Amino acid sequence: MSLLIGKDEAHETTEKNLIEELLKKDEMKACDSLCTKFGFSIDDYPQLVNHKKSGSVRFYLNQYLKKKPTDWQFRGLNRVEELFRGLPEYLVKLCEMLVNEKRMDEAKGVYVRNNLTVGDFDKALPSSATNL
Repeated sequence: MSLLIGKDEAHETTEKNLIEELLKKDEMKACDSLCTKFGFSIDDYPQLVNHKKSGSVRFYLNQYLKKKPTDWQFRGLNRVEELFRGLPEYLVKLCEMLVNEKRMDEAKGVYVRNNLTVGDFDKALPSSATNL
């Protein structure tokens, strides 16, 4: 569904081109809003899906990394990990973010406890990164 009256194929193409141009400029929030407004599935935009997944992991990980245990918003690593149990893509992102924060032992713990494999990390890489 579009906001345009009498929507036709040309309008839909223009709307999709607008979203793709914004993706090139890393305007993820605007792209997400436009997808919702125009009724497009975000599954058609893997870069946007990846960004949303990373944002979810980052939000919960920050409740562990940035909050003090006495803070009511604090969430221990075990609780963060439990949220993503059974979702290897998210657990891979969790491991990567822990490594970026220099928390190697914790990343290894997540890796081992969830029986992640190297193949899980390969699947999480963007297609352009596999040719490095």
